[in-house]
Amino acid sequence: MKIPLLLALVALATSSLHATSINLSNEPQGRSVLDSDGFTLADGSLVLVGTFLNISTLANLPPVDLANAAGWTQFGNSLAIGSAFGNGGKLIGTSNDLSSTADAFNGETIYLWVFNAPTIEASTQYGVFTATAGVPSWAYPTNNGGIGDILTISADDASLVAVSGLGTVDASHLQLVAFSSIPEPSYGIIGLGALLLCVQRYRERRRAS
Repeated sequence: MKIPLLLALVALATSSLHATSINLSNEPQGRSVLDSDGFTLADGSLVLVGTFLNISTLANLPPVDLANAAGWTQFGNSLAIGSAFGNGGKLIGTSNDLSSTADAFNGETIYLWVFNAPTIEASTQYGVFTATAGVPSWAYPTNNGGIGDILTISADDASLVAVSGLGTVDASHLQLVAFSSIPEPSYGIIGLGALLLCVQRYRERRRAS
C-alpha cells in the first residue's frame, strides 16, 4: 500500500518542477475591456494567455490565419472576462501549466489575446495586448522547482500596449477591434492558382477529345 502512495508523491513532486502559473490582476476601479463599439465586454468572453513567435507578421486577419502566420502558442488553460465588486470587463484569473510543456515558454513574452465572445468561433472582434516595460516583466518565469514559478501581471500596468494595431489602450480601458473575415492573401492566391490550373486542364481535355 505504501508503494503506490510513494509513486504518487514522486509524480506530484516531479510535476511541480515544471509548474508555471500566470495570474491576471485588475483593480476594481482599474482598466476594463471594451468591444469595438465601446461597450464593456460581457463576463465569460474568452481570454487566451500565450506567446507569438513572430510578431512582425501580426495583422488584422481571421483568428486561425493570425495564429498560423504569427506562430501563436497557447499557455495553460483558457480564461474569461469577469467582474470585480460589480465592475465588469476585468482581466482576472489564473492560467496554469503543470506539465513539462511549460518549459517551452521560459523567458518568452506573455501576450493576452482577448475575444468578444466565449469562443473563437462566435467572436467577431479581438485584441492582442502585452506590456513593454512591465514590473514585473511580462515574460514567462523560468521553472525553478516550484519556486518563483508564479507570476502576477496586471491589466493596469502603465506600459500595457495593443500589439500591431490589434486593439487600443488608454488610461481607463483596453478596446478590441473587429477582425477581418478575409483570409490571408497568400491563401487566396493559392486558391486562385489552383482554380486556374483546373480550368486549364479542363480546356486541354476538351481539345484532346
